[in-house]
Amino acid sequence: EDVEILIPNKCSIRSDWVCDGWICMFAISVKAGFKFPFSPLMVGILNTLELLPCQLMPLIWKTVLAIEAVCREHGPTITLEDL
Repeated sequence: EDVEILIPNKCSIRSDWVCDGWICMFAISVKAGFKFPFSPLMVGILNTLELLPCQLMPLIWKTVLAIEAVCREHGPTITLEDL
């Protein structure tokens, strides 16, 4: 799927604008290394906590991405139940 990134400004749409198929993300999450699509671990965290991606602090994004990177390099996969 194609991903379109819009950066709102005062002359265009607002970051709290609601549109089907769109989500609001903070730029810092992308800078921290977040990529689409969400990993199964991140989907599990968001679903379990009943949060939107923009409601997670950047440190959580960095921590989950670091856990996933270590698992990719050194094995075993960590699941939501492990956390």
